[in-house]
Amino acid sequence: MIKGYISFLFMMILLACKGQQIKNSGFEVEGGWHPGYNSNENITIDREEKFCGKKSLLINNKESKLSYCNQTFNYTCEAFEKIFIKFHVKGILDEASTINLWVNSYNKRKILYSIPIKSNESIPQWKEMSLSLILPPETDGIQIGMSLNGKGRVWFDEFSLKKKTIEQQDTSYSRSTKKYISEVVNIIKEHALNKDSLNYKQDVQKALKLSNFNEKKEYLSVRYLLRKLRDRHSAFIEKEEKSNSTNNVVDRSLPSGKIVQDSFAYIHLPTLSVTVDSFYHDYADTLYKTITDLNKYVPKFWILDLRGNKGGVVWPMIAGLGPLLEDGIQGYFVYRNSKRRPWIYKNGKAYSSKDSKFEIKDKNFNKIDRSNSRVLMLTDGTTASAAEMIAVMLRGYKNTLIVGKKSRGLTSGNSTFTLSDGSILRLTTSRYMDKNGKVYTGKIIPDIQIDLGVKEPLCVLPLDSLSEKADQLLNLKR
Repeated sequence: MIKGYISFLFMMILLACKGQQIKNSGFEVEGGWHPGYNSNENITIDREEKFCGKKSLLINNKESKLSYCNQTFNYTCEAFEKIFIKFHVKGILDEASTINLWVNSYNKRKILYSIPIKSNESIPQWKEMSLSLILPPETDGIQIGMSLNGKGRVWFDEFSLKKKTIEQQDTSYSRSTKKYISEVVNIIKEHALNKDSLNYKQDVQKALKLSNFNEKKEYLSVRYLLRKLRDRHSAFIEKEEKSNSTNNVVDRSLPSGKIVQDSFAYIHLPTLSVTVDSFYHDYADTLYKTITDLNKYVPKFWILDLRGNKGGVVWPMIAGLGPLLEDGIQGYFVYRNSKRRPWIYKNGKAYSSKDSKFEIKDKNFNKIDRSNSRVLMLTDGTTASAAEMIAVMLRGYKNTLIVGKKSRGLTSGNSTFTLSDGSILRLTTSRYMDKNGKVYTGKIIPDIQIDLGVKEPLCVLPLDSLSEKADQLLNLKR
């Protein structure tokens, strides 16, 4: 009996230890790693090319796109720990393609801290790469992810994780540390939407303590303070990340569209994260032209697909959608003091209040008569931020419905603050409100909730029954 109990206990300890490690680290068996959105067909197990063992993971992009996979596993620590992630990589990249790997630590499914690593060049021979991350005691999970952004092939193999407990350090803090954290706290107090979520005595003291464990001085402390705001949208970009960032680490897809069954105009709006003015114009002008070209078919329904759109820069999206919009106020940012800042479209220009944000090159400013047509916006759990702003904006119009699954819930506006060392604080300062006065504080719930899948949507959309149901709902709204 005792022997059986000891065996059981030993087994539980082994399982617990196993849960603290990377699953399928060498890709020799199935499972562990999960393809990302629209990435499944580009990710395979390769038996020919490997660092060791019999297999490796291959991401093969035959066209320029973002493909990624990741795994999340339970991980706990009783004290501050430093973990070291090592892996082997080999890649053949086209110009403007990037290999990326990141490690996130979690508490209750919320990201505590994130460390990225990337390569903008081909790696013709297998190369060992590594990164490290400080874990606070409240850590309960780790995510490891890798991606290929652009065209090319990249192999990953033989991941490993090692840890080291960090001893308690001196609790005295330098003047520069206190000054830097005070700078961040003052910005939060003055501008943050959720400034009251911070316990300024306890949380600031904890932030100071974290700075002693951080190789990059106060950066871990800043991320801790932003996490305590609980807005899920604020972000911190280190000076090094800012200076080393390139515009080829994001999806460069442009809007596209087609007519289906003679009366359905389908338009796909991808994420817009490329921070280059010329690409903004490519995106907006392509969207604008797609809408005007499809209007020649006099569609009964406009289907705007926001699934997979993680946001980015919203103003070119608004300008490009101009033919479907009325001139004037489209919605609002609502701040902590109840002040409103309107989103405005007029004659090919998108404005934030009186500030012109973007203008399309086409000066014809074609308008579409929507009195006899409907607009259906497709959303899912990845529809976020700027894409949610588009959904809120159009939902304020008559004859418009949202179809699909709940959005991610980043229905808030961020303001950018440059800190004294050149790092960037993107702080959530407002909520979205449609032009009819409805404020959004989380996930957008569709008018018609249905799982539309992630593949080519028009192969699976029940267009006839969906349009009939949409007509019924819109008639009830009148």
